[in-house]
Amino acid sequence: MKVVDYWKCANKHLDFCEEILNSAISMPENRSMDFNNLINIYYMLGYIFEGFSICIAYSICYEKDGKEITWDMSKDVDFFDPEFTEVSGIAFTKNQKNREDASKISCTITSHQYNRIKQVIKDNLPCSTGSPIPYFQSDLEDANQFFLVDRWLPEYRYGYSDNPLAGLKNNSAKVRANGIKEKITKENLRGLIDTCRKIGRLIPAYFKHFK
Repeated sequence: MKVVDYWKCANKHLDFCEEILNSAISMPENRSMDFNNLINIYYMLGYIFEGFSICIAYSICYEKDGKEITWDMSKDVDFFDPEFTEVSGIAFTKNQKNREDASKISCTITSHQYNRIKQVIKDNLPCSTGSPIPYFQSDLEDANQFFLVDRWLPEYRYGYSDNPLAGLKNNSAKVRANGIKEKITKENLRGLIDTCRKIGRLIPAYFKHFK
């Protein structure tokens, strides 16, 4: 997949989330079914944030010794570019030799490790002179939204029986999930969807070589 494919997929999943949320709002009250729908939306929104974070990390204009280094947008993200990997710390290559080479040049991110990618963005994305990209360049104004984005875990997919903690197997994950259930509401998810819409609009507008 190319960088732009992540952007397209994220927007497509966002449409799907909005459709499910609208259905959940209009359907008769059924607490168990309603919450199951909401946690599925939340799970998908986490991957949407992850997809957008990959787009941003690969679109940043990095710098080394006064030279600008950017990703070749015509390449799939699993293409190995040693120069890009050295400045960004990212290499999604699946080739074993390339992965070994990447490890020799301070590569720390070899898969969709959301928290690490997020840190790369915060360390390298310049302050916006226009409309900042929410969460990545400016704090989310809504504390509940920030809580949900910051505490997201892929393991929430396995929550069931009205309990998002049911599928969590280690204590650190359970600690991160503490308080999540109360925040997963239609109102908070609507706000997150709107925030994702804004991020999706700003990415191609912000990065001059994004295409």
